[in-house]
Amino acid sequence: MVADMKNKAHYVETHDEQVLRGVSFSDIDPAAKDLTTIRLQPKFQPASLAEKK
Repeated sequence: MVADMKNKAHYVETHDEQVLRGVSFSDIDPAAKDLTTIRLQPKFQPASLAEKK
Protein backbone atom coordinates (compact mmCIF):
# COMPACT_ATOMS: atom_id res chain seq x y z
CA MET A 1 0.00 0.00 0.00
CA VAL A 2 1.19 3.48 -0.85
CA ALA A 3 -0.21 6.56 0.90
CA ASP A 4 -0.20 9.77 -1.13
CA MET A 5 -0.87 12.32 1.59
CA LYS A 6 -0.51 15.35 -0.72
CA ASN A 7 -3.32 14.15 -3.02
CA LYS A 8 -5.21 12.40 -0.19
CA ALA A 9 -5.22 8.98 -1.84
CA HIS A 10 -4.14 5.41 -1.15
CA TYR A 11 -2.86 2.97 -3.76
CA VAL A 12 -2.83 -0.78 -3.31
CA GLU A 13 -1.55 -3.80 -5.19
CA THR A 14 -2.01 -7.48 -4.43
CA HIS A 15 0.23 -10.47 -4.95
CA ASP A 16 -1.91 -11.60 -7.90
CA GLU A 17 -2.56 -8.10 -9.28
CA GLN A 18 0.58 -6.00 -9.25
CA VAL A 19 -0.99 -3.03 -11.02
CA LEU A 20 -1.51 -0.15 -8.59
CA ARG A 21 -5.15 0.72 -7.99
CA GLY A 22 -6.12 3.83 -6.11
CA VAL A 23 -8.87 5.40 -4.11
CA SER A 24 -9.12 9.06 -3.23
CA PHE A 25 -10.45 10.21 0.12
CA SER A 26 -12.73 12.59 -1.79
CA ASP A 27 -14.54 9.47 -3.13
CA ILE A 28 -15.53 8.42 0.41
CA ASP A 29 -18.03 10.07 2.76
CA PRO A 30 -16.14 10.56 6.05
CA ALA A 31 -19.43 11.06 7.94
CA ALA A 32 -20.90 7.74 6.77
CA LYS A 33 -22.32 5.58 9.54
CA ASP A 34 -21.81 2.33 7.60
CA LEU A 35 -18.58 0.62 6.61
CA THR A 36 -17.39 1.60 3.15
CA THR A 37 -16.03 -1.19 0.96
CA ILE A 38 -14.19 -0.77 -2.29
CA ARG A 39 -14.30 -3.58 -4.82
CA LEU A 40 -11.17 -4.28 -6.81
CA GLN A 41 -12.11 -4.80 -10.42
CA PRO A 42 -11.12 -8.01 -12.24
CA LYS A 43 -7.69 -8.40 -13.76
CA PHE A 44 -6.44 -5.45 -15.75
CA GLN A 45 -5.25 -6.38 -19.25
CA PRO A 46 -2.74 -3.78 -20.42
CA ALA A 47 -2.22 -3.28 -24.13
CA SER A 48 0.93 -4.78 -25.63
CA LEU A 49 3.80 -2.37 -26.20
CA ALA A 50 5.34 -4.61 -28.88
CA GLU A 51 4.60 -3.78 -32.48
CA LYS A 52 2.65 -6.43 -34.35
CA LYS A 53 4.20 -7.60 -37.59
